[in-house]
Amino acid sequence: MILIIITLLVLFITIAVTYGLSTLGKLNTVDFNNKDLGIDKSNPKSSSDKIKNVVLFGIDQSEGDVGRSDAIIIATVDSKHKKLKLTSLSRDSYVNIDGHGYDKLNHAYAYGKEELAIKTINQNFGLDITDYAKVNFSDLEEIIDVIGGIELTIDEAEVEYINNYVRDLSNDQGITPQYVNSSGVQTLTGLQATAYSRIRATSGGDDKRTERHRAVLTALFNKVQNLGILKLPSVINEVSPHVQTSLSTSEILSLGTKVLTSGMTDIEQLRFPLAEHSKGDSIDGVYYTTFDEEVTKEQIQKYIYEDIKPETSSN
Repeated sequence: MILIIITLLVLFITIAVTYGLSTLGKLNTVDFNNKDLGIDKSNPKSSSDKIKNVVLFGIDQSEGDVGRSDAIIIATVDSKHKKLKLTSLSRDSYVNIDGHGYDKLNHAYAYGKEELAIKTINQNFGLDITDYAKVNFSDLEEIIDVIGGIELTIDEAEVEYINNYVRDLSNDQGITPQYVNSSGVQTLTGLQATAYSRIRATSGGDDKRTERHRAVLTALFNKVQNLGILKLPSVINEVSPHVQTSLSTSEILSLGTKVLTSGMTDIEQLRFPLAEHSKGDSIDGVYYTTFDEEVTKEQIQKYIYEDIKPETSSN
């Protein structure tokens, strides 16, 4: 999952502002063609220089495989309203993918990696995303262990599923499983948190799954805030190679300045499409989340650019 990652970017930001750009040297920055990303330049909502959107991809990818974006979260640095926002998109959303027709949103990454995935999001939801950050599920475990684990609230139904994944992941790595013994507030290891983020079978379906993704991000954010400034440089050196981003170090520093000078300390979270405007459908034997495209597009734009939440929400 992403595990984007907004936390990691905020961590990079804090380090960059405090210690300078040299501390970001290990960050995996890449050149990215952002010339054809499906942005509607006539849309006045997407022209504000006070709102920066970065899409965060959590990739489930094995060696030699392109992978699919198993988690898709839009991180918004909103200096106009002084907020950090995480907007989750259902990976099963039935959307139009350029050159491929209608398919699941997360398939866009498999078809054309970051460029097509971002283009698909922009075209279907009327956004202006030009940058991304991503991390592989396989790296999530190490990232969380580097910061000493994260604190999450686990319910009884989740314990069994976490431990099933813990068993499988441990067997794959040839290590002894370390199980979660009870529900409630727990400090999870990297492997346990990765298992938590993969749960799909409990009630709530994909809505609950994306809620877990955001919970991990928030827990990462909280843990990083409490690490102490003296520990951050060593942490960034270990974490940064696991993150790939199209943002340059100077762009990260610019975002950092906005975050720190605006006093943004909390993360606001929302998920689209909303339950009242979507449903699960079987099309040719494949499960999709179909939704009211015009209503959802308008809701996302109002939330991200105008800070107007939908009147009703299941998030």
